[in-house]
Amino acid sequence: MTLVLHFIYLDPDYQRKGIGKWVIQHKLDEADKAGIPMLLVGTPAGLPLYRSMGFQEVYALDIDLKSRGIEGDAHWAGMVRTPPQQ
Repeated sequence: MTLVLHFIYLDPDYQRKGIGKWVIQHKLDEADKAGIPMLLVGTPAGLPLYRSMGFQEVYALDIDLKSRGIEGDAHWAGMVRTPPQQ
């Protein structure tokens, strides 16, 4: 069994205030208690937070947006965190 964190988005006015970390930590605590790994797909903005919480990148998805006339970074990372050994 794996706990999948599907989607977290915070309005920019509420970002960088610890809210996202609090939500994720709550779910990590549940996963750790159950002894199950947690999987998520992180955007560039979230990668530093997820890495600081013990997630490791296991795959990357890069999309060439410029060839489609779109500006921006399109790198997403599949990340997993296994519960600490008890």
